This record gives sequence, structure tokens and C-alpha cells, in this order.
Amino acid sequence: MRENTLFGLNHLPTTTKKTPLTILFVGDLTGWQTLGKSLPNVQHGHFCDYEELTQAYLWRISPDIVLSPLFGPTFDAVSLGQLLMDLGFDGVYRAVTQPVPNPRLIVNEVLNQAAGLDFDLFFLDLVDFQVLS
Repeated sequence: MRENTLFGLNHLPTTTKKTPLTILFVGDLTGWQTLGKSLPNVQHGHFCDYEELTQAYLWRISPDIVLSPLFGPTFDAVSLGQLLMDLGFDGVYRAVTQPVPNPRLIVNEVLNQAAGLDFDLFFLDLVDFQVLS
């Protein structure tokens, strides 16, 4: 597992880094807003539901990193990883989760289904994770 410093982005080659980084958050935004929660204001951050993610949308915002929960109501990291590869995404994808017993098993499964994807897990402690839920 990579260190949790800026979602493991410290390994990106200098030539691919943009200042500032553009982040795409993929999740269940409709469900989040239905619960009365508002989306955070993240500079250079974009939010979309899994079902809204298209090649045109991805190319328009050109994210450096995609963040999502490990599991959502309509997708998981494997299905999002496959979709990102199918759409030609060449950035970094991190699935946010609480610590899990065997993280390497999860990472390997995503990479087996989305070969070539720069994927890893980003761990939040239980308190931080509950704030996002």
C-alpha cells in the first residue's frame, strides 16, 4: 500500500502533474443529497454519480485523480475501475475505505479486472469515514 500522502500521488512523474490537481469524486450523489447532506466545496473538485460518468464528461474535466468509496449502492471499485479503463482514463484511481483485513486482495482483484490502472486504496480511520457516510 502507498502512503496516504495526497492519495499516493507523490509517485506521479513531474510532467504529468498539474497545479492544482483536478479531482473527480464518484459516488451516490443523489442519495447523499436526498439525505439532506450538501456536497463539500472542493476547489478543482468535481462530483458525479457513477451512472453519469461518460467519456465526454471524463475528457471535459480531465481529472488527475478519481476518488470513490470502495463500495457504493450501484457500483464498487472493480466496476468503476473497469469503466475508467474502458473510457480511456490514464490518471490515478483511489477507493476510499476504512482499514480492511486484507487490502492487497482487494487491490489485486481490481487490477486483475482493470489491468494497467493506477489503483490503490486510501484508508480513513473510523471517525473520518463516519463523517463521509
